[in-house]
Amino acid sequence: MLKKEKRVFILGAPGFPRGSAGANYDQYLALALLRAGWRVIILGKGVNRPEDKIGNTYIYKDIEYRNEKPTKIEKYGMTRRFYVEMYKEYKMTRDDYYILHDIGWRAQSWLAQKIGTEHMSYIHYEDLLPIQYRHHLVNPRYWGMIFKWKFKLKVVPKAFPISEKLQSVEMEHGCKYTLILPIMSDPDEFGEAKRIFKPELLKFIYSGAKANTHEDDLSLLFQALQMLTDDEKKKIEIHITGMSKDKLEEKIGNPELLKGLTVEVHGWMKYSELIELYREMDFLALPRFKNGVTEANFPSKIPESLSFGIIPVCSKVGDYTRTYLEDGYNSFLFETGNVNACVQSLRRALNITEEDYLKMRKNARRTAVEKFGYKNWSEEISLFLKK
Repeated sequence: MLKKEKRVFILGAPGFPRGSAGANYDQYLALALLRAGWRVIILGKGVNRPEDKIGNTYIYKDIEYRNEKPTKIEKYGMTRRFYVEMYKEYKMTRDDYYILHDIGWRAQSWLAQKIGTEHMSYIHYEDLLPIQYRHHLVNPRYWGMIFKWKFKLKVVPKAFPISEKLQSVEMEHGCKYTLILPIMSDPDEFGEAKRIFKPELLKFIYSGAKANTHEDDLSLLFQALQMLTDDEKKKIEIHITGMSKDKLEEKIGNPELLKGLTVEVHGWMKYSELIELYREMDFLALPRFKNGVTEANFPSKIPESLSFGIIPVCSKVGDYTRTYLEDGYNSFLFETGNVNACVQSLRRALNITEEDYLKMRKNARRTAVEKFGYKNWSEEISLFLKK
């Protein structure tokens, strides 16, 4: 008798493939499960790329996926039509496994009634705070998410929190099983950006658009850069992605902070373009605030940049700086909100010897392979799902 195929559905994926940090999380999760022998189907919201179409489905890196065009009503957790269609098309059963990412509460409730929750788990990717939403407490989307997380997901027995902070939240709410699963990486996908010497001009990248909201403190970074000497400023080139020059000036609060610095603003970039830019970079700049959001968060740019051998210069906040990054080994760390500490870390990066520069790049790459490579997580994830 033929052994029945193990299927796992990742539901609610945002913008797969390559449309968001969440999509990248799902990609590496899917690859880990494929490696363990599962058939993985991602169902979410975004674009079905014509170049990926094979028959009635879409395939990206051996991962099946189908996307529904995002709608406003979906933002508030109200739609379930797409998942009803997929339920029928894929003939979903209680023998299949389901990982919920960003699925709306109505669809989740409907599925739970149809297939039960024994084989259901979910990804806990953020600590829901009012400051994460426009208009804060009066934003109906915030309350819709609270309703889903606090009530609807309580019936699901397993969770993948991305940090220790979120695991503690799950345990407080009585979640039966948890596996801390940070965003992984595929270090072999684009290869290592090897160096054989330390360049005279060192390139720093800040990638993202979360500056001076509740997460990234870009103003502090530029205050620190202005405290460097003129000779030190000549050794550094700063690359900014995810925003325009006007937006950058708005975020740092004072255009004078750009004076005397070599700053290249790239704006929004295709993922393939960002990857090519990463190849040229020496350091990742990631100054952050310290609050409930950043303590719970795990930036995807950390494993992503480490894969290329890029050395993070970042604030000490969150799991990644306690568990995965080590000051002087694969990163330069400084206290959050401390501009003088940030200056010291920048100077350590600028004045690093060629030997230590090459050694730290190798250590960064090694961290990506050994700690974040999806192949190393494959068996553990598979066993967790079958608990």
